[in-house]
Amino acid sequence: MQGKVSFQEDAMPVVYAGVDVSKEWLDVHLHPLGESRRFSNDKTGIRQLKRLLARHQPKSIVMEATGKFHRPAHRSLWLDGFAAAVVDPLRARMFARACGYLAKTDRLDARFLALLAESLRPPADTPPSPHIEALQELVNARSAAKCDITALQNRSKTAT
Repeated sequence: MQGKVSFQEDAMPVVYAGVDVSKEWLDVHLHPLGESRRFSNDKTGIRQLKRLLARHQPKSIVMEATGKFHRPAHRSLWLDGFAAAVVDPLRARMFARACGYLAKTDRLDARFLALLAESLRPPADTPPSPHIEALQELVNARSAAKCDITALQNRSKTAT
């Protein structure tokens, strides 16, 4: 029919996923579906996360860099063909603030990561190799040890 717009009921909206990572949990929000879920941050939880993402095929996935706790999920997603961007937590926090939200919960963080995925479209990151990650851990440990040595030397100079 000419001039008529037909809407397909089975048309899927473009979905963006935000994943807030902590030591124990992966909080996920799918925008614009409004669906939020929580998975354990272990092999079982990551498998459940990938099943959820496979069902909805998000255009973009954004997760916060949280020490080393995001690494297994990021690597597993990448190995299964999901493109995930890892963003600095400060950048995510500033984005939420710019949107007018000051509250901070894991569920809200996941929601704003999904909104950040839609708005800013950060490029997906390839996870570093396990060897590079191990080397980074050693460099960080050495830097922390040097700072501790300096602090102890400064204290010993002023001790009576």
